[in-house]
Amino acid sequence: MYDFYHVQVMQGDVLKRMEQSGLITRVRDAADERQVLVSLTGKGRRLEQKAQRFPQRIGAASSCTAADLGALTRLIFRLRDDLEAAAGSNAA
Repeated sequence: MYDFYHVQVMQGDVLKRMEQSGLITRVRDAADERQVLVSLTGKGRRLEQKAQRFPQRIGAASSCTAADLGALTRLIFRLRDDLEAAAGSNAA
């Protein structure tokens, strides 16, 4: 299980890579410099539009119904949660 600090660090790393790739811009909020405003660039918006088509394309390419894909998603998340719990209990 990740603690809040590790989530923030990972999130910062992801944002840094996205900024370096030209997908986002980050600027300090002029009203509150503790906050950083993140915006998609044109390149980021184009990638977002491509990504939004993936679920429909996956559904069209498979014989799975929307209900099947929903059940698969829930199973994958349950498996992830179970593996994280097992890893946490082994660390103790």
